[in-house]
Amino acid sequence: MASLSKIDSLGIGEYVLRLAGEGKGSREIAELLNTVKGVKISYVSVNTWLKSVRKERAETTKAVVQDKIKATVPTDLDILESIRDQLNNYRLGKDENGDQITIKTSEKLLCIDRLNKVIDTRLKYSGADDKEEDRVIKITLDVDE
Repeated sequence: MASLSKIDSLGIGEYVLRLAGEGKGSREIAELLNTVKGVKISYVSVNTWLKSVRKERAETTKAVVQDKIKATVPTDLDILESIRDQLNNYRLGKDENGDQITIKTSEKLLCIDRLNKVIDTRLKYSGADDKEEDRVIKITLDVDE
């Protein structure tokens, strides 16, 4: 951990990140630090420091993404509910006005498949799909044969 603070305390973190961004590995970065900056540091220390920076940035990014998702989930769920209702009406042979229509069996099957996907997506957003084996969704198909 002393090497972590060494990179930070010498203010060479951005330089190390730039070299890593250019595709240089930890060994090459350690060699460049020695020859260009006069800093003796092991490649293991460079690697450890880079991993910690990546982890920190990943956590920050994850928090930003989660905040964005949290803000949009209610709207997304409303949209999915609307799609689900439209598909279910079509599956039952009704158009968007509720008037009876005739659809092929293959179209009904397609509606059922899409309904399942919409329901799965809603469950995923709600966190209710943690244990997939505990969840069984059945949508019946009324087929005139």
